[in-house]
Amino acid sequence: MKKIAKINSKEKERRNIIANQTNLYIAFLLKIPTLYSTQTILTSNAQPILHMSLRISALASWSTGNVTYIETETTKILLDAWLSGKKIEQSLNNLNRKIEEISNIFITHEHIDHIRSAGILNRRFGTKIIGNEKTLSSSGFFTATKRDNPYGKEFLEPGKAMRVGDIEVKAFKTSHDTACSQFYTFKHQEKKIACLTDTGNITPEIIEEIKDSNILLIESNHDVDMLKHGSRPESNKQRILSDHGHLSNVQCAEYLSQIITPRTHTIILGHLSHDHNTKELAYETISSHLEKYHQNLRKNLHLFVADADENSALLEA
Repeated sequence: MKKIAKINSKEKERRNIIANQTNLYIAFLLKIPTLYSTQTILTSNAQPILHMSLRISALASWSTGNVTYIETETTKILLDAWLSGKKIEQSLNNLNRKIEEISNIFITHEHIDHIRSAGILNRRFGTKIIGNEKTLSSSGFFTATKRDNPYGKEFLEPGKAMRVGDIEVKAFKTSHDTACSQFYTFKHQEKKIACLTDTGNITPEIIEEIKDSNILLIESNHDVDMLKHGSRPESNKQRILSDHGHLSNVQCAEYLSQIITPRTHTIILGHLSHDHNTKELAYETISSHLEKYHQNLRKNLHLFVADADENSALLEA
């Protein structure tokens, strides 16, 4: 009887080991569907459900040319169109976006570095052109776009707003040597993006329009000393320095002190002069000013300089 009991004890121990191993194996097997399900979700061609956010990419923002892309999940628009149609298409492809999805181009003014490809996109893709009447009726705009645009134009005057898809776009007047220069704010739900370049000054009215933006694209055109000692004609220097010209690095920094709030998390410095500024100088001027006078805001602020012809990443407001 003792011998049998000893055998039964060993057998019981062996069976417990097998049972434990079996339980572990079953537990492993039970995890497999979850693992495969996760993998299926990640590799599926189906589009994930995302929060309806407002995003921006500076496709190019330099004194040689300007194009900005703004989107939600359902609405895709451009601000100005200087790059060639092919280059705009390539930049959008870099963001996994298609040029055919662009519904509207918002025009700021008739200078060629902002509108060179507006007519091409309009005729080729049916992209509607929107701007104020003086700008879209100007000889400069007509010359740059080559001929009438078969898909038409729509007017949006300074101080007025319109809705394109789920984005509310509001125009505000700026100070530049054109027929009627204007820039825009873009709102979606509680998010706001403001774009402002090509202005010789920023009025209190403009500050009220663009402050509290989550993202701000703002001009930091030139370094005053570089401009004054540069090779441009004196008349051109005076134009740039005037109230109808462009913002210097120092002006940009000083105005930002009045514009940024705790809601502002990203500043994009744009429309840099190719011969009277550098990316490093613009960044250092603005960054050091904000650290000196607004250290509490600067530490939570993402500051970077847009490129001449390489698009930025999509930034979420």
